[in-house]
Amino acid sequence: TINGRVNLFREAFGIYGRINEVNHSGGSGLNFNDVSDRVVGLDLNIRRLSAGASYQVYEATRLSYTALRYYEKLFFTPLPRTTLHVDLEQTATTYAESSETEWVYSYILRSDSRLTSRLSVEVEAGKRIEQGAGYDRDFQMIRGGLTYGVGKLTLKVSGEISDTVDDSEERTKQAVMFRLRRAF
Repeated sequence: TINGRVNLFREAFGIYGRINEVNHSGGSGLNFNDVSDRVVGLDLNIRRLSAGASYQVYEATRLSYTALRYYEKLFFTPLPRTTLHVDLEQTATTYAESSETEWVYSYILRSDSRLTSRLSVEVEAGKRIEQGAGYDRDFQMIRGGLTYGVGKLTLKVSGEISDTVDDSEERTKQAVMFRLRRAF
């Protein structure tokens, strides 16, 4: 694997690339997946905004594709001790064998707020839309949690509701989680 990155203008603009080659050798009865994965991209980081694009060529024994990805991220602090994040991503993946293109669009909204020195609240909501030849899938979720800390102990109570809809079915998941942690 070879990785490279050049940052310009005090890291406001970056150009990067990655090459990953995996070639197996063995007996004729063995079925290994040889991989050649190459990515080139650029990104822009100005204050509270990040945006970027990358192009990937993935060639393997079992699956080959090209992917064009775009992302946008916004971060800001509307109130003291409160942060908001907005993450957007768009991907077009074209599979070599079928020449079919899959489109994926996603967004995530996050908010973290420190209510007191011991209590914080987190809320996150998002949606992912996948569209391809012969199928459509939507995934959406919302989750939230409260974290309370005293000394070396932290208690986190969180919940999540998610919904996945595709051409043939709809699945809903609901969960409540408790986590007690002690730092040593």
